[in-house]
Formats: sequence, C-alpha cells, structure tokens
Amino acid sequence: MSMSLSTRLTWNVAGIFGVILIWQLSLIIGLVPEAFVPSPWAVLVSFIGLFGQAQFLASVQSTFTAWGISVLLVLVTAVPLGVLIGRVDFLRKSTITLIETLRPIPSVAILPLAILVLGLSTQMKISLGVYGAFWPLIITTIYGVAAIDAILINSGRLMGWGHVRVLRKVVLPAALPYVATGLRVATAVALIMVLTAELLGGTSGIGYQIALYQTAGRVADVFAGVLFIGGSGMIAYMLLIQAEKHLIPWGSARGDR
Repeated sequence: MSMSLSTRLTWNVAGIFGVILIWQLSLIIGLVPEAFVPSPWAVLVSFIGLFGQAQFLASVQSTFTAWGISVLLVLVTAVPLGVLIGRVDFLRKSTITLIETLRPIPSVAILPLAILVLGLSTQMKISLGVYGAFWPLIITTIYGVAAIDAILINSGRLMGWGHVRVLRKVVLPAALPYVATGLRVATAVALIMVLTAELLGGTSGIGYQIALYQTAGRVADVFAGVLFIGGSGMIAYMLLIQAEKHLIPWGSARGDR
C-alpha cells in the first residue's frame, strides 16, 4: 500500500531532523571537529547568504543552462535512436553489445579529451553531461520497445494500421514508462557530470564556485553549495515524478502517489 503525500512528507521531515540532530550531537561531543564540519546553523546561514551573492547566482545559471541543454540533447537523440534499435531486430542484435561495452566507461575518463577538444567551455560541460546521460536513456528505451508484447503490435496490424500508427498507438505508449524511468536516471547523471566538469576543469558554474570556496577555506559555504545541489536534484526528481503521474498514469510512478 502506497503512503499518502502527508505521511511521506512527515517521514521525510523526520528523517531530515534526525540527520541534523546526529550532526549537531557529533559536534557537541567532539566526534568531528567544527573546523572541518560546520554546525547546521552555520550551514543554514551560509545557504541563505548564497542567494545574495551575484557570483553564485551567475554560477547557478551557468550550471542549470548546461544541465538543461544536456538533458534536452539526450532526450531528442537517445529516445528516437532507442526506439529504432528496439524495433529493428537486426539493429538491436548488432548494437546492444557495443552499447553495453561503452556504457560502463566512466564519463570522467573522457574529461581530458573533452578539455583538449573543446577547452574549458560550456560546450565541454554539455558534452560530458550528454555522454553520461545518453546511456541510461537509450538502454531503457531499447528494452522498453523490445519488451512490447507482439500480440499488441499484431492486433494493430490486423486492424489495418500502418507502421506510423502502430508506432504512435502501441509502441510509444507501451515504452513510455521505460523512457520516463530512463529520463529520471539520465537527468541525475547529467547533473552529476556537469558538476564534475565544473569541479575538475571548469571556469564557471556551481561546481567551480564550490572549488573556489574550498580553496579559500570557506567550509560552511562548501557545505551550503553541496546542500543547494542536493536540493536542486531532489526538486528536479520530484517534478519528473509528478509529470510522469499526469502524462503517463499507467507508468511506474503510479506507485509513488
């Protein structure tokens, strides 16, 4: 039985306060030094202060722009290609091994190549985000299309439907829950890769700003920046879940009501 929204929120809030309590107690008893781990209050003050810093707000815009473009590019390339490979048996058999071989390669491993080709630019961040997010979305799309019951497709053909109508009426609706799941994963991966690019080889963005805070010894600001990233990722995930519930009510997110 799925929990109601109010019950889930209550448990989430309780969990957050539990973590804060353990965090504060660890500082009080000296389990961790405050020089390396600031108090929750100090982090909260720094977090609020970030929104008054023009440089940080510009960094947020840079990161979110690269993140959004990465997700959009992956969506318009991985989904059509995944549908094509999933529908054509020859393509699926001839490419799935290659895809499964390339997928485990860490996206960070291509960072030096991306910097060499594109320099320390926004395009470099986007390319890394696209590379990391492409694989989970195309794989879930391929398997979603391939898993469709042949009886459904044959039923459409018996009714005189052409390939386009079968694709629109049968294939896409059946595969959309898989695509939605892949998109959720791809969105998270894209954010991680964009931030990684900013931390290790960027000149702008939240990751770059956090690296500057670290160099300056502004520990509370580092924690506040990480908190902002975590909150942004959580909000994006919740928005995707809500969108899936409304647009794909037969999808996997229906159990999260």
